[in-house]
Amino acid sequence: MRHFKSILILAALGISTGCVGVTSLHPLFPDSSKEVKFDPVLLGKWQHQDPDMEICEITKLDGKTYAAAFQMDGKPATATLHLVKTHGLTLLDVVYSDTRGPEHTFWKIRIQPDTLWVTTADTQWLRDQIVARGKPSYQVVDGGLLLTAPSAALRKALLPYLAKPEAFETEDELKRLK
Repeated sequence: MRHFKSILILAALGISTGCVGVTSLHPLFPDSSKEVKFDPVLLGKWQHQDPDMEICEITKLDGKTYAAAFQMDGKPATATLHLVKTHGLTLLDVVYSDTRGPEHTFWKIRIQPDTLWVTTADTQWLRDQIVARGKPSYQVVDGGLLLTAPSAALRKALLPYLAKPEAFETEDELKRLK
C-alpha cells in the first residue's frame, strides 16, 4: 500500500511508500477543461528543505501536462501532473501507475516563483466524510479508498470536501534549485 507522506519533495508528488488513503480512477477535470491550467512557474528542479531528500524535476510534457521525474526506493520514477484551479483551490491532479493501474491523487498547492508548498488530500477526516456519505462512489482497496465515480460526479461530491482544511495534511515546503 502507498502513503503520500510527501517523499517530502515534489517526488512528494510522485509516490511514497506507506498507505494511501484516497485515490481515484478518474481525474477531477478532463485535460481540455478550462480549469486545467499550465503555469511555467512549476517547471524546474525542486527539493524539500531537508537536503537529504531527493530532487524532483518537473518538465512540460505537452499541452497543459507536466511530467515529474524523481527517485523512489532508489529507482527512477515518474508521475504526470495537471494543475487545476477551481472554486478558490489550486490543486495538482497527480497520475501514476502501480500494480493496479493508473490512479489519481489530489494535492493542494501554493506557488511562488522559488517556493512551492504541497499537501495531500489524504486525511482520516476526508476518508470519514466519503464513507459516511457514500459519495463519491468508492471501493476499499488495500485499506484505502479508491474513488470510482466518473469525473463529473467526482467533482460534485469531492470539491466541497477539498474546500475544507481538514481534507489536507501538513504542508511541505519545497525550494527551487538554481
